[in-house]
Amino acid sequence: MSAFEGAASRRWIEQVTSRIEQSPIAKRVLAFISDYLLGGIASMLPLSIVGSIIGAGTIGDLSTLITGGLSILQLTGVVLLSFVISFAYFVIVPLKLWPGQTVGKRLAGIEVVMLDGSPASLKALMIRWAFMVFVETFFSINSSFVIQLLELTSGGASSSAFALLGGAVSIVSALRVFRDGERRALHDVMAGTWVYTNE
Repeated sequence: MSAFEGAASRRWIEQVTSRIEQSPIAKRVLAFISDYLLGGIASMLPLSIVGSIIGAGTIGDLSTLITGGLSILQLTGVVLLSFVISFAYFVIVPLKLWPGQTVGKRLAGIEVVMLDGSPASLKALMIRWAFMVFVETFFSINSSFVIQLLELTSGGASSSAFALLGGAVSIVSALRVFRDGERRALHDVMAGTWVYTNE
């Protein structure tokens, strides 16, 4: 990297850091709530459809689909389909439709970028999504499916441990957004991204 490129990169980082610090927390909260609800509704579609076909009750409770007649293998297939939809919402949309933005982030006027300011890469978006689903269990409706599948296949101890650990990590991650100067949640740290206002 030349001295000119290094200076330009530092200026860009200073500008983005300033925009992060000036970005209202309310925008992050709006984006999170919107994406949690919209992404959750999209992810629940396969379970809703299958639940209505077999006459199961509460679709959020996977055990009702088992008692309604699905095998564990069939249930796993339906849950995997919900993960594909979640992946499309949180990875493909911000990669291909609106760079760095889910529906919630677009509504809030914020976007995800790499640390050097370039558009968020497929790898980074995949890491963010996977970390939210499989580690930060408060941040994704799909996490509840993981917990319930663990409950149904291996007993309560593993699912409880997963939920408790994920909950603790979620709290730390949220505190970083509210208290850290760069406002980078743990999924941003893992993916090498940050979120800033694009207005």
